[in-house]
Amino acid sequence: MGAAELLQCYGWHQRTVSQHDLLAYIDRFSGARENTPLDYMGDIPLDDWFSPAEILMALTDSVLSWRHHGHLPQEVPRRDVMGPVNVPLICPEVSFLSQEDVVEIAAAVRRKVDQSGYLPGNTSLGGTRIGLGSYLWLVSDFYQRLVTGSDPVLIELPRVSVRYPSFAHDIDTLWRRMVMEDGTTDPLINMDRFCTYARLQSWTVRPAHRRQ
Repeated sequence: MGAAELLQCYGWHQRTVSQHDLLAYIDRFSGARENTPLDYMGDIPLDDWFSPAEILMALTDSVLSWRHHGHLPQEVPRRDVMGPVNVPLICPEVSFLSQEDVVEIAAAVRRKVDQSGYLPGNTSLGGTRIGLGSYLWLVSDFYQRLVTGSDPVLIELPRVSVRYPSFAHDIDTLWRRMVMEDGTTDPLINMDRFCTYARLQSWTVRPAHRRQ
């Protein structure tokens, strides 16, 4: 199969992300945290259809729609978005956030994506920063609370988050092997920059589905 045929067969995707899609991902995300310490957010799993970046933006758009309209939408448009270009923090610089803080951070994330097409590695709030992994945990938890009607006054962030999805380091290993075993590559090349950006863009990885 050539590149044109490959694109025709697999180069398509669903146009919207539904509330069902988001809740299914949050359940999977919560399951990844069950066997980890209480102060650790767990791993970021891969969805059956959407990339972690697409899930994160669908949650962001849903929360902002809730703030504007007073209710969560049943679905939101899927956004084509790239991963961050700066490395996210592991530990957030704030422990507790209010509902208004969550909305403010969500608005900042959307502004960044609208302006650049890239997710922010870190987002600031009143001079403090939270990393992208912490933000995914925050907006997932907040969304689930809105669905169940248990709106919190304050949300406590896990002390430690992860920078990349759970499969990022597999990409790192494959990338190193692919480049270093290429006969045209200088064997002394420094792979750190290549692998850093491969890990950052792992936020955009999603499964491919054959067009029906």
